[in-house]
Amino acid sequence: MSIQNATTSSAKVLAINVLVIDELRMSIGETMFNVIVSSFHGDIVAYVEALRHNITVGNANAARRSAHQLAGLMSTFGADLAACTAQCLSNEADDFEVLRAASEQLMPEIEAAISALNDIISGRD
Repeated sequence: MSIQNATTSSAKVLAINVLVIDELRMSIGETMFNVIVSSFHGDIVAYVEALRHNITVGNANAARRSAHQLAGLMSTFGADLAACTAQCLSNEADDFEVLRAASEQLMPEIEAAISALNDIISGRD
């Protein structure tokens, strides 16, 4: 394994708490787990797109709502860092520049969690 692959793997391990994933998989079964992960994955992508759009157009209230929805979905799948960051983003004050800066911090964490979910969906977890 190359250093880059090891770093990528480490980042994905940090992006998603595999114990949460394993517990969820065992509690609801493999088939239902796959259905839920695929469904939630689509929701996560939609909320990220909405967050980006709302930041771009300057709609702070809608951006905070999208961040709040992301926080809930991310915590469901053990993406603890992304969930925590999204929750902080959803609680930001009315200062739009603070919200914009916080969203820039959130995106890499969300993207790492989405990448880890993609691996789970494709069976590479």
